[in-house]
Amino acid sequence: MTLPTFIGITELRNNVRKVFDRLSKDGGPVVVIRESKPEAVIMPYKDFETLVNPVRGGASTGVDGGVAAPVAGGKEEG
Repeated sequence: MTLPTFIGITELRNNVRKVFDRLSKDGGPVVVIRESKPEAVIMPYKDFETLVNPVRGGASTGVDGGVAAPVAGGKEEG
């Protein structure tokens, strides 16, 4: 992952297409600053998947990020 780029929220609003073009080209992430404080991060989706699903190397693991496991005896418990 490359070093982040910092931009103000006004710059993002005025240059959203350029910001996303730069994100695609450089690999991001972009940190959005509001009132002199980091407010949000924009990053490539593949980096996001890897971040939220590190066990499976970014592969989708379901809504809650958990990894499905077989139930003993093939039946649901409860």
